[in-house]
Amino acid sequence: MSPSPHLGESPHGEGPRRSYFLCMRCQRVFLRSFLCFFFLIFFRRFLITELKVITSLLALLEKLLFIIQ
Repeated sequence: MSPSPHLGESPHGEGPRRSYFLCMRCQRVFLRSFLCFFFLIFFRRFLITELKVITSLLALLEKLLFIIQ
């Protein structure tokens, strides 16, 4: 009779390497999801702020052109 595998080991002899791989993969997936979410918020704020600045500059330019005419 063969001994039963320890916790985290598979019966095929892959052992802790597989558990370590799954743990690292989980961390990578979480980190990527977090970074995507962070960049989404960052770029959204950046683009909204820049859009407001561009819009206000265009409005100012339009007023200046109206005054000159």
